[in-house]
Amino acid sequence: MVSTRLWLILFYTLSIVATGSPVPFSGAQKPDKGPKISVPKVYPKLHVDQIPTTFAPDAVLTKGPRARGTRYGYFVSRPVSRLFRNPFSRFLLTLIRNYIQRAPPLLHWALLISDEPPLDKEGKLLPPSGTKVPCPTTGLIFELRNSARTGLLYLDVKNWTTYASTRPDKLQYLGSLNKTDDELITFGRAYIRHVGLQGFSAFYRNCQHFTTWYIKALWPETKAATRIDQVLGKAAWWIKDWRRSLNWGLNKVRGRLGYQERKLEPVDSAVDFVDLERLLGEREQNR
Repeated sequence: MVSTRLWLILFYTLSIVATGSPVPFSGAQKPDKGPKISVPKVYPKLHVDQIPTTFAPDAVLTKGPRARGTRYGYFVSRPVSRLFRNPFSRFLLTLIRNYIQRAPPLLHWALLISDEPPLDKEGKLLPPSGTKVPCPTTGLIFELRNSARTGLLYLDVKNWTTYASTRPDKLQYLGSLNKTDDELITFGRAYIRHVGLQGFSAFYRNCQHFTTWYIKALWPETKAATRIDQVLGKAAWWIKDWRRSLNWGLNKVRGRLGYQERKLEPVDSAVDFVDLERLLGEREQNR
């Protein structure tokens, strides 16, 4: 049977051939001819509190004494809805949903925070982080959204109950936390701004990177999933900067031949995790 890794490589290659760039994994809108905002020029100048944020009409933030109560995080990945808007593609999605949901690198990622504690298959409360657990029924979704019309990047806050028409039976449990909704929104805005420092990229700086950083900031020892740019390792960055990738590859060959490797910055250093305290410190500098 063809491995998932091989299918991902094939999918990635075909997307480049068909579109000239890797397929996007975050929700976007159909582009128009209007002027766009240059995110890399604007977002570094914005205070974190100025990062565009949208709240679903039914998204209710916890206030008062319960605001800092213990809650629980879950990793959410779903098919990119805009790719399945016409009747045929929706029918196709119903046929391949079970398979595609087992391939997180092909999906849109988000973070779910819920009051509902996780239970493992034996009914044990609070299993280890990374465990697949029954899907909670309520909570708030925090996710990145990019607009192809304006170029803006948004933090979207949504109600999990109405987030999607169908849900997986299980989600990956990330861990518990005692952060308020206001704090989580600030953290999310900080990483949206961090994406904006270089701008959104369908493949190299997208919802998967945002969610990876967000999760690591809240649960440093928990790893959610493998991103699409990590499936091929460093080779995935060849298209972005072939000279730098070639130098990095030759340096590795040099080391395997017994010579001392030179100290080179990794080709994917642009998506290294940045500590939340550093990002919030930059927020204060922009006041």
